[in-house]
Amino acid sequence: MSDVEALLAGGSVVLVRPVVPADADGLRHLHVDASGSNRRMRFFTVGDVTAAAYAEHLAHPDDDHLALVAVRDGEILGVASAEPTGTDPAVAEVALMVTDRLHHAGIGTLLLEHLAAASRRAGVTRFTADVLSENRAMMTVFADAGFTVSMARPEASTVGVSVDLTGTTMLAAAVADRERRAGAASLAPVLAPTSIVVVGAGRNPGGVGRAVVTNVLAGGFTGRLAVVNPHVAPGATIGDVPAYPSVADVPGAAVPGSAGPAATAVASPIDLAVVAVPADKVAAALGECGRAGVRAAVVLSSGFAETGGRDAERELVAIAHRYGMRLVGPNCLGVVNLDPRIRLNATFADLRTSTAPEGAGVGLASQSGALGIAVLEAAARRGIAVSQFLSLGNKADVSGNDALLAWEDAPGVRAIALYLESIGNPRRFRRIAARIAQHKPVVALRSGRSAAGARAGASHTAAAVTPDATATALFRDTGVLAVDTTEELLDVTALLATQPVPAGTRIGVVGNAGGPGALTADAAAAAGARIPELSEATAAALRRLIPRAAAVSNPVDLGAEASPAAYRSALVTVFASGEVDAVVVLHAVTRAQPVSAVVDAVQRVADAHPGIPTAGVLLGAEPPRGATVPWYSFGESAARAVARAGHLAVWRARPHLPAAVPGFDEPAVAALLATAPRSTDGWLDAGAALRLLDLVGVPACRTVPVVGADAAVRAAADLGGPVVVKSAAPGLVHKTDRHAVAVGLASPGDVAAAAAAICRSTGSDALLVQTMATGRLELTAGLVAPAGGVPVVLVGAGGVHEEVLADKALATCPLGTGRAAAMLDELRCAPLLRGHRGSPPLDRGAVVDVLDRLARLAAIAPEIAELDLNPLLVDEHGVTAVDIAVRCHPSTPDGRSLHRDPVADDYARALG
Repeated sequence: MSDVEALLAGGSVVLVRPVVPADADGLRHLHVDASGSNRRMRFFTVGDVTAAAYAEHLAHPDDDHLALVAVRDGEILGVASAEPTGTDPAVAEVALMVTDRLHHAGIGTLLLEHLAAASRRAGVTRFTADVLSENRAMMTVFADAGFTVSMARPEASTVGVSVDLTGTTMLAAAVADRERRAGAASLAPVLAPTSIVVVGAGRNPGGVGRAVVTNVLAGGFTGRLAVVNPHVAPGATIGDVPAYPSVADVPGAAVPGSAGPAATAVASPIDLAVVAVPADKVAAALGECGRAGVRAAVVLSSGFAETGGRDAERELVAIAHRYGMRLVGPNCLGVVNLDPRIRLNATFADLRTSTAPEGAGVGLASQSGALGIAVLEAAARRGIAVSQFLSLGNKADVSGNDALLAWEDAPGVRAIALYLESIGNPRRFRRIAARIAQHKPVVALRSGRSAAGARAGASHTAAAVTPDATATALFRDTGVLAVDTTEELLDVTALLATQPVPAGTRIGVVGNAGGPGALTADAAAAAGARIPELSEATAAALRRLIPRAAAVSNPVDLGAEASPAAYRSALVTVFASGEVDAVVVLHAVTRAQPVSAVVDAVQRVADAHPGIPTAGVLLGAEPPRGATVPWYSFGESAARAVARAGHLAVWRARPHLPAAVPGFDEPAVAALLATAPRSTDGWLDAGAALRLLDLVGVPACRTVPVVGADAAVRAAADLGGPVVVKSAAPGLVHKTDRHAVAVGLASPGDVAAAAAAICRSTGSDALLVQTMATGRLELTAGLVAPAGGVPVVLVGAGGVHEEVLADKALATCPLGTGRAAAMLDELRCAPLLRGHRGSPPLDRGAVVDVLDRLARLAAIAPEIAELDLNPLLVDEHGVTAVDIAVRCHPSTPDGRSLHRDPVADDYARALG
């Protein structure tokens, strides 16, 4: 495995990597310097001779021996090893050793996770260990890790432990839970610090650092605040805040000579450093913070990757992680937390904020500081309480994924809003966001969606899977509510921060003006909601209660002079009907009724029916702010917000477990991809691609790969009947454009002439000879898995007119049960699959099966970069793949695909 930076349970960063011979001294110190109790638990003896010998053994592993270490600032904090037992290659003996001062920090569990993943890739399916019966800490590590554990001889002095490494849902849940808790803990010093040091605040007013100090003081921060300025004298203050010449001088800094950065020898360490120094001084400031035991840093300074300084930015991350710190920024605005227990405004902006009703706050993470300021200001004007704000800046370390983890269980954050210019780790985003969206709404605005961001794909599938299309599919498949404008981000967030998620997409519209009501209904329908006609019983009740109502079907028009009592009666009736999932209430302001009385009536009815979300609209007056019902200036804005929220309910109701795919030969697929011939740019040769399709279980027409025209003639004779001859040149996509396909060839002479012409046209003698395949509909299907990206499955109208028709549907992997069928329903050509104007229904189930198999292939074969089936012929009785192209990623020196997450992906592969 490669080196991996990971989080401990407390949120600090460590490096997990394989042992190398240079670790000999560090491993010896880890074992020999351990307490007698620690050595006894590991070696059943308190002596150091055995410990030293074993450390030497670990430092020189052979091919059958695997050992991983957790390292921080050059110090080995723990080691985990898997030794072959000598009897069964699928069984290894596991052992763990963690430095005494960091027991219960999660090092053992973290090492066990990574060791198990690496061992699984080497073919090991079970760990064994003999553990002293009194070694409860080791028993806890095994039990809490999520593996299936069995124990033998529990009454003896040693217990035989067997750990099944097979992936289970319990294991996946345990890994996810550890990720969640560690991620939240890593941002606790940023979002809820008890002590802050501002590095770079000047003695005179002005400047970024001094502005941060002013804001922290003005916000009433409840913790300790200090300033670092190298030019101050001992005992000085800056802005009435104690100032020190270095971080090491600040109370709470690590004591010099303590046992390294992993052990801060103070009771109250410094939680957060806000760094506002020139770019060329940031690295030194971070190193100083790390040596002082600071837990996290927010770097406001610019002049890094955004201006071309990527290497300097990487150095900042390396320094922070060397000392276990998380790094926010650089080039960011800062952080805000309005929790009364924290009261933090560590930004340099002049911000207005709005206090949230208890439990109704919004967590906002923005990659753009300027947009963050604009959203915060607009939210304050509208009474939307952004209770926590995180400016991500360049996202060198802390990203939107980390913000999601921090707010997943935060009690003061009811909804999460994101502004993202990029998604650095889409696979991790998919995993985290899909889990959070099940219980907490996530709203996202993304820039960079224009066609200019699309790459020219090598295959039909890759060309169709543009960055924007992928991001759109990613948000939809994770339950994230994607919005198109900053205003819509505020509209949707305002609703979800105060109202429940609707149970569905049925919207009722109640108001006193017919025109705005109709426009509201149109906007809701355009956003994918339904405006159901109310039942006769409900309509009759409305007519009886409100005789002057102009319309009672939906929208409900109460008439221009509708009183607060009319609104109350209408809303109670509509709420009680069970015929809508949410209500938009419009009031066009007139002199006939006092606005405050109407607003109060709506608010009281909505509060009495908390299970049905309500959005209010005031036309002709300033909407009230900060109420439990969100109020909008226009009905269309409210309708779109409610409709988007309804889509979340629909997503939550879908099954999300991967579809079952029987008859899938996974070992054979792995063996083929490990040995298949491929071009220098990763394209499998035609024969290997066809064998892969057969192993995956996708039907293909009879095909014979050949070289040259003479071989094509012989193959055609063996196949019999009319044949197709086409080029098999690697990476050739548009064969028709290159005159690289000839169909309906019956005679040897026709085959020979066509084959020779194709070879001349393409410059390649590689050919395919196929039987003539027929079908009633041509589709394209495929898989794209960009390096570092999330795998995407595509289906669409295929054949030579695929680009012109542009009829396609995308979904990210894994595909939940029923997702492939839903993809087909998204196509404009979907009626052709069901049967259209007398044509028979085609085999939709066979197409669904192909898509599910491609998604499964993405899970078990991450080395595949793209796979293209075009055309995929469909008839009444099945499908037939005619053309297949497969390209693989280059591999890292240890053989892993570039886009692989070594732990999460390994378990995802095992679980489907």
